[in-house]
Amino acid sequence: MANSLKLLLIFLGGIALGLLKFIPASVDIDKISEYLLYLLVFGIGITISRSEGILKIVKTYHLKLFLLPLLIAIGSLLGALLLGFFYSDITIKHSLGLGAGLGYYSLSSLMISQYGFKEIGAIALISNIIREISTLILAPLMIKYLGRFSPIASAGATSMDTTLAVIIKYTDKENAIISMFNGVTLSIMVPLLITLIYEFA
Repeated sequence: MANSLKLLLIFLGGIALGLLKFIPASVDIDKISEYLLYLLVFGIGITISRSEGILKIVKTYHLKLFLLPLLIAIGSLLGALLLGFFYSDITIKHSLGLGAGLGYYSLSSLMISQYGFKEIGAIALISNIIREISTLILAPLMIKYLGRFSPIASAGATSMDTTLAVIIKYTDKENAIISMFNGVTLSIMVPLLITLIYEFA
């Protein structure tokens, strides 16, 4: 949770600096964001390549293992699309774009902003941070009333790192393995989904 709050404070700090016109107009913020996005995607590749035991997990659980992240992705997209109908200012494309974040706040917000929709990118950042914080706080209740996979679904892409500890604490080692695989799979899906939505939808 500390990392999420830190990121939120940095985000708010950026808003404050922008309002105070602290950053000179000559600085190309869009270009900086673009290079940060490339660096972030590069880092994701390294992280995934270092994930120990992923192939072993796939061999153990076979195709059933892919069912959970697939259903989480579908549920996130449908949920965001449904909520989008209540907000006339948010188009279907943006609703799907927000759902495609799958909990990966840094990457999803940067990618959406790169398509020229900075306000939607900011919403993606905040909504996905809330998704992570909710998982960290409510994981015990989720498991008790909704089942052992519920915090994994709520965590989304963060189930392989920041929310993994709380998932392990309240479930078991098998769930931890599933949680890690889920996080890796959804992390790969985020850039693919956002690209498909904003390029072709």
